[in-house]
Amino acid sequence: MPPRYYLDTLVFGGVFDAEFEVESRRIFELVKFGEVICILSEVTQGELADAPKRVRHFVQSIMGYFIEEIPLTDESILLAELKL
Repeated sequence: MPPRYYLDTLVFGGVFDAEFEVESRRIFELVKFGEVICILSEVTQGELADAPKRVRHFVQSIMGYFIEEIPLTDESILLAELKL
């Protein structure tokens, strides 16, 4: 089974940032070939909905690949509140 990586909003935006473009694109190549599974949380999806248009289009272009979507649960909300 391939490793599972949690990717936050910055990794998706990094595809269009000269400083992080090479590394970010490499991660998504690994996702496309099934060498890595991208964990995508509901929170990150919400943040990406407000991202620049080109980032949103990029996200849509990879959604058919090895992406595991994680819903927001009452337990995760409680844990986040406890850490604050």
